[in-house]
Amino acid sequence: MIEYFSYVFPHAIWRILPHPAPERDEWAVELRDTQNKETAFALIDLAKPTMRWLVKPEGTDWWTTLTAFAGEQVLMHNYRFPDMPEPTDLLAVSEGEGLLSWAVPNHVFVRVLDESHLLVATRQNDSVRYKQCNMHTGELRPYSKDEKNSSAEQPNYQLPVRYRPRDVYFTTLSSFLDKTVNVKEVLAVDYLEVNPYIAFSYYIYEEEKIAQYALIINRQREVLYHQRMAEGREWVGRDTMFLKGNTLVFLRNSNELVSLKLEP
Repeated sequence: MIEYFSYVFPHAIWRILPHPAPERDEWAVELRDTQNKETAFALIDLAKPTMRWLVKPEGTDWWTTLTAFAGEQVLMHNYRFPDMPEPTDLLAVSEGEGLLSWAVPNHVFVRVLDESHLLVATRQNDSVRYKQCNMHTGELRPYSKDEKNSSAEQPNYQLPVRYRPRDVYFTTLSSFLDKTVNVKEVLAVDYLEVNPYIAFSYYIYEEEKIAQYALIINRQREVLYHQRMAEGREWVGRDTMFLKGNTLVFLRNSNELVSLKLEP
């Protein structure tokens, strides 16, 4: 059984990040209007499911980027010097309402230390100094490696494996798609196993342009979901399918988020 939800945004989806907690199903979304050079941010709660907020928080501009999701805060980086490709400031927006919680100039996010603290860094001359940042208030204090867990964070979601014509298994996968949904001359295949399902995102030519399709089947090769996700593309996209727990998220037509709940 598959539970379906989708939301169409007014601008293109640039990046999405799920909440790191396994039991939570909230997704932060970065949106960009490239024509007017405007940026906005949203939060979708797929447990409801509903779009909780869509805002342009105080302190953000065209150069602001979605960076991390930590506790009750959505973290963003500002770039004060657009000609330099390095973030300069760290902002926190409340997960509940999308309002600016705090800003820490001249510091950037490194990783989450624990449920209340972040590791941040600042550049001083030719060296980098690390500090501990209170996740709730933005307060900084000295950081010691001995006082907090310094292990690196692991991604809390999965991305599919991309197969192209020269890759091992590409012929096997393209043959499988041909037999299952009568698709020929595949350009690329994204493959993700979601026991007891298999998810594909594949690309083919349609009227001299590239079209992308999503396909989900079960172990009995029964087609449970098969939809076009984009058409008229000039190139094969990246990061258009995400899996967290039993939630599979697709991007459709650059501005629509599609969520599929895959029941065991």
